[in-house]
Amino acid sequence: MQDTVTDRIRTIVAAVLSLPEDEVTAEASAATLADWDSLATIKIVMAVEGEFGVEFNEEIIPRLLSIEALCRNLAAMAPQ
Repeated sequence: MQDTVTDRIRTIVAAVLSLPEDEVTAEASAATLADWDSLATIKIVMAVEGEFGVEFNEEIIPRLLSIEALCRNLAAMAPQ
């Protein structure tokens, strides 16, 4: 069962990029996945926003180019 934030984001990235989930590691990024381009970034961000019920500040979206960055910024949005 995939229940960690990282696993949920990996699932989203795999779905958006039409890749098998086992090819999308926690270290995956736009630099490591050929199909992760600017349009894919927008689709990934929108899917993550929908999955977690959040909205990223548009200024940080261009920096959300890895699963790690998505996780880190999502965690920063969590209520303290």
